[in-house]
Amino acid sequence: FASTNLSFNLDESRNLPFRDVRVREAIWRLTNRQELNVRGYENAGEVPVGLLPTALKPYQVAAAEVEQYVKNDVAKAKQLLSAANFDTSKSYGMMTRGNGDILEQVALVHQAQLAQGGFKITLQPQPGGAEFFARLVDKSWDMMFETPPGNDIPGQQLRTQHSKSWSDVYKGFGVGLTNPEVDVAIEKSESIIDYEENRKAVID
Repeated sequence: FASTNLSFNLDESRNLPFRDVRVREAIWRLTNRQELNVRGYENAGEVPVGLLPTALKPYQVAAAEVEQYVKNDVAKAKQLLSAANFDTSKSYGMMTRGNGDILEQVALVHQAQLAQGGFKITLQPQPGGAEFFARLVDKSWDMMFETPPGNDIPGQQLRTQHSKSWSDVYKGFGVGLTNPEVDVAIEKSESIIDYEENRKAVID
């Protein structure tokens, strides 16, 4: 019922390279989710086809419809980073849970995956609580691995992709995608009461 989200700080004031969709796609191409599960979560999780947790079975997308988006391709990632003039000399922080937490283990696996594309990533374990939310407010983070609270409905997870996410203050985990079309689609799915119509809107 819960997922692990890799989020990027897309705030304009930081002007980080993740604002470029080519850099975000490159990271996706470098990310091997099955390896994150096996080596990071010690094979205790499940890799969903799309973005929603596998327990939300009625809302899963068809594998054939998203295959082109989830395929690992290191060569394509390097091509995208080159086109974006990505500076491989710079280092970026990846905020995650405190030392010894399973999410730190997942982040270590992902750190190695991103290195294949030339990313220099420094893990930044956080104790959570007030310090974690303070960093969200002051925008002093680059990337993060975190698990938003789970739920038996898709709204909680979809909101992490909304530009405002959960509030104007925290803007959730990653400041959403800052994509107006995605925002409208999420808001539409939240407004539909009829189950079948809602299910279709969530999948779309």
